[in-house]
Amino acid sequence: MNREWSMYLAKQYGISIEDDLSQAKGEYTVQDLIEQKVQMREFLEAQSSQMNHIALAVTGTLFAKRYSVLSMGVFDALIRYQIILDTSPQHMFITRKDGGEMGFVLPETAVKLLSELSDHEVEVFLSSFVYKHLTPLFQRVSEVSRSKTTHLFSQISYNTAQKALQLKMDIPEKAFQIDRQWKRLLEVPAGCD
Repeated sequence: MNREWSMYLAKQYGISIEDDLSQAKGEYTVQDLIEQKVQMREFLEAQSSQMNHIALAVTGTLFAKRYSVLSMGVFDALIRYQIILDTSPQHMFITRKDGGEMGFVLPETAVKLLSELSDHEVEVFLSSFVYKHLTPLFQRVSEVSRSKTTHLFSQISYNTAQKALQLKMDIPEKAFQIDRQWKRLLEVPAGCD
């Protein structure tokens, strides 16, 4: 598989694909942040201190804004490179960077070629991203920071919609696919119970 996409995702979205996650410098798995309120509080408080100790509710909202970068990267990879990133919380790491920015680390096994997946499998990956990753993560962020879950999701929705519009301008021949995948991302989960 051509690795151009890997360099692109790292540069544009801070998404690193690693051969061996034991070497990854991720501070937290998404699963730990979802399951452990103490770790989420620690993560958000560290981000807050990187941003001049802003209120935790503001930090929570900025967390979602910065997390929307992952959503845009997932969508861009799907359209531009015809790959799906399996963002299952148990094998995805989040790293803290300067100024409260975040990086994302996934194992190489998380990269799936669209051509090797059925339509149903694609729907499951996309709905799992929303309902098994973003939803519980943002519920935990909201609980810890007291920011509103609807505000967190609006960051994802708005920024990913803007990415879809940009992709239509950059790659007009893929407009149908962009609309189709965008609709799939927003639909009720398929097999994601």
